[in-house]
This record gives sequence, structure tokens and C-alpha cells, in this order.
Amino acid sequence: MYGNYVVSHVLEFGENSDRNRIADEIIDDIVELSMHKYGSNVVEKCLQHLSADRKSQIVDRLVSVPIAHQQITLVDMLQSKYANFVVQKAFQTATDDRR
Repeated sequence: MYGNYVVSHVLEFGENSDRNRIADEIIDDIVELSMHKYGSNVVEKCLQHLSADRKSQIVDRLVSVPIAHQQITLVDMLQSKYANFVVQKAFQTATDDRR
């Protein structure tokens, strides 16, 4: 429950190498984390503090990865109590061509 604060702090204030290690670890679970109360905060920090390339990877995963034999769509995420904030942050932090 409190590990998300540590990870968020590293994403905000840590070295780029540490940020990239976190991104490597969570990229495959990014949609599931977005749907979680505490995980969504970590994903939002990723969208705020990672490089443009890493943000693009996250956005690609958010809109295209099937989860547990079902496709969680962007519409599902927008209707989620937590993931809707992740989608909003993705739009806020994306470049014009990525939007």
C-alpha cells in the first residue's frame, strides 16, 4: 500500500536510469496498474516524469494491450474510477502528434 509513494518519489526526483528501470518493470502491467487505486498514481507519475519515448510506449500500451483474455478498451478506462485520471494525464502530457 505504501510502496507506491516510494516509486512515485523515485519517478519524480530520481535519476533517469532509476526511472527507466521502473518503467521496464511496470510496462507490461500498465493497464492493470491504471485500474488500481494506488497503481494509477504511479502510472500518472510515469507520464509526468519519463522521457517522451517512454511516454509513447506507455500510451501505446494503454490503448492496445489485451488483458487476461479480454480487451480493456480506452472507453473501459475512461469509465474506471482510477484509470480515467491516467487517460486524462496521458492526453495532457502527450505531444500534439501523439494525441
